[in-house]
Amino acid sequence: RYNRMRIVGLAIVFWGVATGLVGAAQSPLILLVARSLNGLGLGLAIPVIRSVVSDLFSPHQRGRAFGVLNMSGNLGQLFGGLYATSLAGQHVMGTPGWRIAFYMTAAASIGLGLLVLGCLSELPRPAASTAPLTCRAAWSELVKVLRVRSFRLIIAQGAPGTAPWYTLSFLTMWLQLRGFSHAAAARLRGGVDGGCTLGTFLSGFVADAAASWSPSYGRVGAAQFSVGSGIPLWLIILLVLPVEVGEAGFMAALLLTGSCISWCGGINNTIMADITSPELRATIYGLDCVLEGIIAPMSTALVGALAEYAFGFGADQAGCSKRENESEIESAHIMTSSSSSHDATALGMAMSVLLVVPWVFCFIAYSFLHCNYAHDKAEVDVQRSTFIGPAQPTSVSVGRLNDAKERRSSDAKGIKEIALHDLKAQSSHPSSQNEHGPIIGVRSPLV
Repeated sequence: RYNRMRIVGLAIVFWGVATGLVGAAQSPLILLVARSLNGLGLGLAIPVIRSVVSDLFSPHQRGRAFGVLNMSGNLGQLFGGLYATSLAGQHVMGTPGWRIAFYMTAAASIGLGLLVLGCLSELPRPAASTAPLTCRAAWSELVKVLRVRSFRLIIAQGAPGTAPWYTLSFLTMWLQLRGFSHAAAARLRGGVDGGCTLGTFLSGFVADAAASWSPSYGRVGAAQFSVGSGIPLWLIILLVLPVEVGEAGFMAALLLTGSCISWCGGINNTIMADITSPELRATIYGLDCVLEGIIAPMSTALVGALAEYAFGFGADQAGCSKRENESEIESAHIMTSSSSSHDATALGMAMSVLLVVPWVFCFIAYSFLHCNYAHDKAEVDVQRSTFIGPAQPTSVSVGRLNDAKERRSSDAKGIKEIALHDLKAQSSHPSSQNEHGPIIGVRSPLV
């Protein structure tokens, strides 16, 4: 309906300005408002960017395209965190380093947004609507998206499936409780991010190859492998792997885990592009971000509640709280090895519950997606063929095409019989002919 490149460019400039306000914040209230505006700009850009990527690449290439897109985000998070951390403890011309990090990010974002506005133009979209956006039109589009059964299943798996990623925000704390230094814990957390970067890149190639092997089940099967592999790997790391294996052993385990559990985001984006028509793709990506973003962050509060109230985090051997008075609060950072080990076990158990349970539910939801994805994709293929030619065949669409061919063959046979009957009738009645030959009746093949 509107120029997507302009929306992306303005959103990038908007979040760049908001990022600058975060760096300049002088009170918690201003910081909260600036962070909210920053999230608003990011939320405007992400669904539209995914919509553009889905239009730029064919169905056979979308998996790789989304894999590269997600990998770039992981690389930005990884290296951005490193440079921001290195600046945080310094002062530049009397300005705290953490503020400089936000200012630099804001300047880069604003420059990138202006570059998008000046250099990129909208892609041709034959199905785009020229009608103005109204509340009724927006509601109608939402209803169309929610009627797609495969999308409902993606939301059913996505909301719980995204929650474990918020649970992993406790990983650095758990590593420190296990006895690793702050620097070692940071490196190990970076190992997970590095594995995820590699995994998102490889996931596109794996998903496209799986779809080529089985168009109806390949992508969903690849997503199930990613979810299913994360369950035993995290249980081994959190509950089984001894600290004696050292940093190298944990690094290898975390790299492997990160490279296996990070496939689903790109695969889900590809599936959503397959099951919706082009004019609704930004809508489906936006709705997916909203619904998952509302539910998944709740897991962080659940981790703390489970660790403290169900598994005894923060309680000594006598079951008393270590923070009963101010003197104990001041000495809370000086922990005995036994209490630290107890807290690590409690936090590890809470993290295990909120990693395994959501991913089991996610795996089951993907199983139902096997029954709906091919059907929904075939319906979109039929719609797309109206605008851009024949769609890529699937097991369902091939069956429909065969049925249509049989009907056309039967109709052609009937028309041929009618034409032969007319010709015989005309040959038996010469008066119905003129000097140019038989008169063609209304039931002739030409009509």
